[in-house]
Amino acid sequence: MTDGCCTSIRRWDLLSSPRRGTIAAVIAFVASAGVGAISSATVTFPLSIADFASRADVIFAGTVASMRAEYIGTDIVTVITFENTKVVKGAPLRRPVQIRQFGGEIAGKGMVASGAPKFSQGERYILLARESLGSKADHFSPLVGIGHAQFRVVRGTDRSSKALIQDRLGRVLIRVDGKHLVLAARPGESERSRTSSSDSVNIDSVATALGSQRVLKVNGDVAYEVLRQIEAPPSRLTEDEFLLELDRLGAER
Repeated sequence: MTDGCCTSIRRWDLLSSPRRGTIAAVIAFVASAGVGAISSATVTFPLSIADFASRADVIFAGTVASMRAEYIGTDIVTVITFENTKVVKGAPLRRPVQIRQFGGEIAGKGMVASGAPKFSQGERYILLARESLGSKADHFSPLVGIGHAQFRVVRGTDRSSKALIQDRLGRVLIRVDGKHLVLAARPGESERSRTSSSDSVNIDSVATALGSQRVLKVNGDVAYEVLRQIEAPPSRLTEDEFLLELDRLGAER
């Protein structure tokens, strides 16, 4: 069973930095631990949040306190340290909680893994992670579902406003319905209803072709549901509510 993504690894140096629009070369395609080799143009559709929660060894919320790139062997790895953490499943191997993710830049030399989750200092996230929190054995891929196992806690400018939880595409979490997520479509998303039972699709389609009202099925099971803005109820999951749901789902199997 896969974790949901095949990763393309790219290397660059100062003269061929992606910031200047040039990629030096695609040097390898590797699977995250347990992921079969497939075309770089396809990814396996995400499983349900219940599947990810049961596969995760550690589930926590935390605010990014620092990020630094370092060499581990010949790989460049970014070490991300979290503060103000809440752990609802497992026991992190490192305190303060740190994850190690493939990719980064040191002195003009860098590596990047396509599809890897992105982090920003000072931002708060909810993560479903492997026990190692990223190691050579799992190609420094700390999350069980790559970007699908990362959720961002978005706080409003007004202190009294409620923080929202967003998935990797910026869609707000409404509720957990049994074993799958129900999300609100982003403003401007297509209003066409789409249903898919495919196990894999083009990665660009995942990002751009999601309908505003959608039930996505994998092997007959609902993976997630997206509602149009006009149909989405006003209620939204809070951080604590989502963590409680993840704790419940993670303990079920």
